[in-house]
Amino acid sequence: MIPIIDLLVKQYIEDGLERLRTHPDKIQDYFGFASERTINSMVKLITEYNISVITGYPREPSTLPCIVITIGGEDEVSHGIGDGIDMNYPEWEEGRENYLHWSEDGDSKYIRQSAQMRAQVRIEAWTDNSITTSLLYSVIKYCLFSSKWDMRGNGIFIPTVSGGDLEPVPDYMTLFVYRKAAILNFEYELSYHVDNKEIGKEDDHFPLETTIDDIELYWDDYSDYHNEKGEGN
Repeated sequence: MIPIIDLLVKQYIEDGLERLRTHPDKIQDYFGFASERTINSMVKLITEYNISVITGYPREPSTLPCIVITIGGEDEVSHGIGDGIDMNYPEWEEGRENYLHWSEDGDSKYIRQSAQMRAQVRIEAWTDNSITTSLLYSVIKYCLFSSKWDMRGNGIFIPTVSGGDLEPVPDYMTLFVYRKAAILNFEYELSYHVDNKEIGKEDDHFPLETTIDDIELYWDDYSDYHNEKGEGN
């Protein structure tokens, strides 16, 4: 499976917003060092405005206020000797059996390989008011931190959050827009089938259901060498 990570992060933000809408009375507990007026403004922002969560950049003023999700960058993680992930044979992970004990059950018919990726996703608050943008930025942070266990369940690991400056963006719309970005850095695993190559059917494979007891190991050269040295017994 190759996760579409911007859609995954979009779901985290939408779920977090829904939690706040469902329990607006808890907002004052989630955001500290804020006056009662600020908390009331945040409650109004979350409960009375339709905050769109979109991938890509908005082009119409009607989309504001909104949360914009874009992929900042991605690269494959380089591993040292003996490190990394080996997921060629799913049964090895599921039951810890010998990897030779292949079967045709489930998705193990085809050879599966995996890669570990490092990604950066930008989650930006866009509004036409600098204070509202800052409030929405804090909401984004809540959505990300409260989704920690969901991230772990989706195969995202080592997530960290950083932030950017509040900046005006006058060149996108007729309105004067302010945005502020939270940046989510993380690693994740993807897996894929290798050109529909079937386990146990390739020239360099043992037949299906082969076990270690079915394999004959020949040590003739090794034995002859040690016999000559008088080390065979």
